[in-house]
Formats: sequence, C-alpha cells, structure tokens
Amino acid sequence: MAKGAITRIVHDQGYGFIQPSDNTEDVLFRRSCVDDEHATFDNLHEGMTVEFELEADPQQANESRATHVRLSSRAYTV
Repeated sequence: MAKGAITRIVHDQGYGFIQPSDNTEDVLFRRSCVDDEHATFDNLHEGMTVEFELEADPQQANESRATHVRLSSRAYTV
C-alpha cells in the first residue's frame, strides 16, 4: 500500500489529489474511492496523511488514480 499526503481537495466536485511519499506526480482520487471506517470524503482535508492503492484510470489514458484511500495510522495520533 502506498502512502502520501492530500495536497488538494475539491469538496463540491468530489475529488482530490494525493502527493505520494516517493515524490512522484500527484494522483487523483474520487469521493467513491475513500474506504475508511474512521473518515469520509467530507472529513478529509489538505495535509492529511493517507494510504492508498494505485490503479489505471479508465477515464485518462496513461494516468493512474488512487483507490481504497484511508487515513494513515499516523493521522489518528495527536
């Protein structure tokens, strides 16, 4: 599972971007790809650390998107 930080959220459009921890190009994620028992898309904000899986984006040739997005265990600590 990859890790990264949310760099941008567009709540009214239902998508956002994650900067992977390996500093590769930001990846898109959609509201429907948030898979977390502790958070919903509406609870996410820029700077949060998340874990995710990558898959080919069927809407964008040669692009990847994040799926199974969930808060990193580090995000739960204060």
